[in-house]
Amino acid sequence: STTQQQYEDLKLALFEEDRVMQAEALSKLFGELDRSGDGHVDGQEVENAMRDEAFASKTAVLLKMPKRDILDVLKMLTQQDPTGKGVRMERFVECLIDSSSGVTERSIMRLESRIIAVSQSLAKIGGDPVEHDALGRSVLQAKKPLHPEVCRNESVDA
Repeated sequence: STTQQQYEDLKLALFEEDRVMQAEALSKLFGELDRSGDGHVDGQEVENAMRDEAFASKTAVLLKMPKRDILDVLKMLTQQDPTGKGVRMERFVECLIDSSSGVTERSIMRLESRIIAVSQSLAKIGGDPVEHDALGRSVLQAKKPLHPEVCRNESVDA
């Protein structure tokens, strides 16, 4: 019905508006965490900031998670940077904008996509060969059978 469509459109618009406001708030939070001003937030900056009770409380409200989980989440995020500098603002906002949503089908699909991208990168640089099943899930292929009997059974059946 038209009313239902209007309701869905309004709900989507409000969701997008909330998302923009949350991204702005997360960008501001990043600026407060980045004490060095180098454009990265590292684990030490997170630890120092979270010692301030007022800051920790404000962060808990923004991230919609208990204070006890915030330090773990932020430290995991800062450790993901391969350069060791910490996390950049874009990645910080991207990862934390949905942090209060819990696990969703979309978040699992996003994670699977990242796993596939990493496995493909590893394959390009000579890592373990990786294939993907019909659903796009990574399937590591063993270089040799785990037990010699496996080869004999395969050759007999062939």
